[in-house]
Amino acid sequence: MNYLDLINGILMVVVPVLIQATKVFLPRVPKGLFPVAAPLLGAGLAIVGHYAGLPGANPYLGAIAGAHGVWGREVLDQLNKAGAPAAPPAPPAA
Repeated sequence: MNYLDLINGILMVVVPVLIQATKVFLPRVPKGLFPVAAPLLGAGLAIVGHYAGLPGANPYLGAIAGAHGVWGREVLDQLNKAGAPAAPPAPPAA
């Protein structure tokens, strides 16, 4: 496995967890800030990884990975809110 794939995979999991923790513990943060914060947080974590000596840590890819993790979670949330499609009506009894 490539280090770059591992780092991006970790960022796609860690960033949504940090965003959700921020929503829970700091409820006064405006909701419109989170779509902007996700790529910045991903890039910041990738920069920290680079300075920690992780090979292949790239802030641009970190920003993309952070955004993808949060956007993927938002898509799932929207699908859950929409609910399952209604079942077709049963045929009339004979």
